[in-house]
Amino acid sequence: SVDLAAAPFRLREDRMILMERLLWLRPLEISTPAPLVTVWRGKNIAVHETNVEKGLALFAGEAKGAEELFKIPCPRCRSAYEAREFTKIRKTVRPGEDLVIKGLGWIEVRRGPVLLELCLPRAAEVVIRESLLQGGRDNGRK
Repeated sequence: SVDLAAAPFRLREDRMILMERLLWLRPLEISTPAPLVTVWRGKNIAVHETNVEKGLALFAGEAKGAEELFKIPCPRCRSAYEAREFTKIRKTVRPGEDLVIKGLGWIEVRRGPVLLELCLPRAAEVVIRESLLQGGRDNGRK
């Protein structure tokens, strides 16, 4: 079994969320009040919120502190890790839905909707499903 960790965020258009150097996401269009999301992932995967400019530099490994903040899990795997190809996608996610990144985790939208831009490995599969936890009090359910 995998130990899960949750990180709640209130999304803002000038901020982005990084999951290690595996994925970043940022809102492109947000509703009012600001969307609430919870990022669910394995306990050992670091999640970090920052401004867009710094986030892009951290993701590229160019910002000061990137190596300490996001350690490559297997030093022998560094070249394969650095050689991954990335793609950007956009998805609209509504309250009561999860945006699932297979093998990495999911983003539960508790208040929204929100149009997200994601940058993730080209091989990653992304699906939207009915919320697994149905935890938000304002999740659009009756």
